[in-house]
Amino acid sequence: MSEEGQGRLEPDLWLRCLEEDYLRSFIPEGGATVKLAVVPKDSYSWVRKALLEKLNQYSFHIFDLTEECLKLHSVEQLWFALAQRVDWETFAKDLRFNILQKIGYPPRLDLQDCTLEQLAEFYQIEAREIKLEFQREIKRGIFLDYSLALDFRKAIVRLVYEPLQSPGTLEGLCSAIQEWLKGTLSSISRVREAAIFRKIDRTNAREILLSFLRLFTRRSGLVAVLVSLLHYYERTPSGRPNFTSRQILELYETLREFIDAESELEKTVLIFLAPPEFIESERLSYHRYRALQTRIENEVSSLQKPNPCTAMVQLL
Repeated sequence: MSEEGQGRLEPDLWLRCLEEDYLRSFIPEGGATVKLAVVPKDSYSWVRKALLEKLNQYSFHIFDLTEECLKLHSVEQLWFALAQRVDWETFAKDLRFNILQKIGYPPRLDLQDCTLEQLAEFYQIEAREIKLEFQREIKRGIFLDYSLALDFRKAIVRLVYEPLQSPGTLEGLCSAIQEWLKGTLSSISRVREAAIFRKIDRTNAREILLSFLRLFTRRSGLVAVLVSLLHYYERTPSGRPNFTSRQILELYETLREFIDAESELEKTVLIFLAPPEFIESERLSYHRYRALQTRIENEVSSLQKPNPCTAMVQLL
């Protein structure tokens, strides 16, 4: 191995390790992992494309946050970027159908968006009977699931239940809840009917995000979140940095939080792609943030035979 390539991996070797040790068995069996790959800019497009192909091959639902314009340095910004890529109506509809199926009243295909009254008419029973059983099951299966953040539980229960009462709620409370989840809500008063009294910010975004990933994987299978950090090290045409040192440190804290949350997730892989400046820059290197450094560096390592399964890898 040349001196320039010491401690670095061939992208093919890393992808093969990711596939064999994580995507094929560990993640589908309930595990989770957070990976950070330092990728040369001339290899970035190829690595990203290869990653997407691998993830699609194993039927991962992919949240692709690799757009250059995305601001992801704070955990709430990362959550909002992800939430804006969720089809919340379809997500709620799937949960609603699963509950109705579980209590014995699955709607026909032409009644997917039906109300309780329409469903009761189809089954020729009282709407009150279906309502009580549905409320009992959604309370047991979602609202009393204490692994999920309380405000997230309140939001999901309303998204799932309200359309059964009246389709018009999709334009009212349900619409406001979706805006709350996406970070676009103009006034918190619009979701007070759901007993939600604060917006999502840096104090609660992490738990909201983890709650969503837990619920999504339990109902919909495998999840991959792909994040690019390349634009954080680029400069404007005038030569000024796109982001301040403080924002970079905030980004490193967000990375640290996700690494620490690895054991709280299931059937999930988070992959962060960073440029060489992540390691090499004097001003912006992760070495400036000790809490992250201690989590991604190996205490024992070999320059000749780098480990492809570590939290951070540097690719050729």
